[in-house]
Amino acid sequence: MSDYATTMKRYERKGLVIQAHQNVVTVTLNRIAKRNSFDEPMMQGMIQLFEDPPAAARCIILTGSESTFCAGADLTWMANNPDRTTSAFVARLFESVRTCRLPVIARVNGPAIGGGVGLTACCDVAVATDQAFFQLSEVRVGILPAVISPFVMEKIGPGRLRQWMLTAQRIDASAAAGWGLIAESVPEEQLDETIHRYLSMILTGAPHAQTEAKKLAARLYGLYERTLLDETIDLIAALRASDEAQQRMAAFLDSKSHGKEDRS
Repeated sequence: MSDYATTMKRYERKGLVIQAHQNVVTVTLNRIAKRNSFDEPMMQGMIQLFEDPPAAARCIILTGSESTFCAGADLTWMANNPDRTTSAFVARLFESVRTCRLPVIARVNGPAIGGGVGLTACCDVAVATDQAFFQLSEVRVGILPAVISPFVMEKIGPGRLRQWMLTAQRIDASAAAGWGLIAESVPEEQLDETIHRYLSMILTGAPHAQTEAKKLAARLYGLYERTLLDETIDLIAALRASDEAQQRMAAFLDSKSHGKEDRS
């Protein structure tokens, strides 16, 4: 096994497929039975990769297996762990993507819900198939998209974020592009070609300058005030432990086990 392949092995966790081709790392969320929702083992692998990517890498591509991007955090796991430590761990995942020293491209190959929207927003460039949709559905189960809200607001602005959090409406990829959440919505057969176009542009840049550009963008926006991050962690932890959220999450999980799905 090559040194590079050996290095890549340290990031692998159940539910993740991580591949390296030359200086590009592709991370595939691979829990299709759970709609590629992330649980603790997946997050551990992603956090390790995004916080400490291999030295030879120039870019990371994040995508989902089959026809789903990411349905957010595994709701069963969240319902069973309604404490602040769990919320802080989820927040660390998003922060690790947004602050990764490498450019990160989201290849949104299907639906992105809740935390899947957060992952999309945390990436530097996002391209979606026109068959994808996006939804912040948290209020329907008694919680909030709290820890992802600063990252989503950075992309779409406060007015749209407020509307979206309150209505939990489902938007298509074309609307997501119009809102600024993603760079482009393209037919499925053009997705990889478009990703490669952005990748080619990124690889022509100077690596150190790109790292500093990401830091500057975060400072200009004021995204990483620790007090704000701590407040969102406390808020989601408190809501998840509330009777309202526990009842609604239980009802949602029961409906999913009976094959029901809300398509609004």
